[in-house]
Amino acid sequence: MKGRDAGMKPNFLSELEEELKASSEGSQATAPVKTKIGVMIEDPINRRLVEGASLHLELTPVILSEEMLDRETMLSLEVVVADVEIALRVHEVLAEKAESGDGFVPAVIG
Repeated sequence: MKGRDAGMKPNFLSELEEELKASSEGSQATAPVKTKIGVMIEDPINRRLVEGASLHLELTPVILSEEMLDRETMLSLEVVVADVEIALRVHEVLAEKAESGDGFVPAVIG
């Protein structure tokens, strides 16, 4: 059993990274317009998990930064998944912007 385990790599994160690469490479050539999900998660492991789940749901993950918290970027997303503190800030930005817009705002999950 020791020899069998030595040849196998049951590393979930490396498998997820390979799957993400394969999905992104394959989707670039024949990419129909997909629904985007904004991701603002500091912990890299949690961020990769959300990215992987997004791809399985056929959503295009967009890694957001503080500079991207503008009306145009936020309105191009269907969902924003962020750490709680950041999600509260995103919600405030979207609430301010909703008053002057068409009423559409993405869901914010924190």
